[in-house]
Amino acid sequence: MRIACVELPALPLQLLWQREPAWRAEPTVVVDEDRPQGVVRWACERARARGVLPGQRYAHALALAGALRAGVVAPEVIAAGVDAMARRLHGCTPEVTRGDDLDLGTFWLGGAGLAGIYPSATAWARAIAAEIAALGLVGVVVVGFSRFATCALARALGRGLVDGDGGGRGGRGGDTPASIVRVYACDADEKAAVCAVPLDRVGVEPRLRDELARLGVTTLGQMVRLPGGGVLERF
Repeated sequence: MRIACVELPALPLQLLWQREPAWRAEPTVVVDEDRPQGVVRWACERARARGVLPGQRYAHALALAGALRAGVVAPEVIAAGVDAMARRLHGCTPEVTRGDDLDLGTFWLGGAGLAGIYPSATAWARAIAAEIAALGLVGVVVVGFSRFATCALARALGRGLVDGDGGGRGGRGGDTPASIVRVYACDADEKAAVCAVPLDRVGVEPRLRDELARLGVTTLGQMVRLPGGGVLERF
């Protein structure tokens, strides 16, 4: 049975750009409060290139990027965006599961019983991508066999997708870039691909990530190959 993961990278940032489209060409962040002591929650790749990272104070971020654009996206606006996406995705399958509050913009879709509607898994994935585009958003659609693997792959593929200029991955001259679609034909292909996913793409706690990096372990595949007893003893 196939499963699809939909990942909408930095959804609050995408919603802010819908409100302020001229900011797509500028380094942009979402802050929790529009004041110097506000905290950066999401940062586009343009902002990150200037050293701006989530968790920094707004005043510090401004010192790093003088042309920084910042806005607040209310929780109810984010919730409405998630609801709207879920409704669109229900048009592609009756089985839609949302991520929790830590996984904003993540959805899993069940593919059971859809063979008579979509001629292939690729056709299904493209239909899902069309629903994302219909809301003026950009994301990643990965069709595979494991909930964890499809999510890890979607997050790895989405790195840098929300860059603010619409370039490099299907967009042109400030337009919203096209979503990325990836379909794995068999479980073995999915497993081989997920082994190369960096640990920082799957929500590994930063301290553990850094400890593992000192052992030369930076990908899921390298972590899986660690001897279980030794990992338990060390961590």
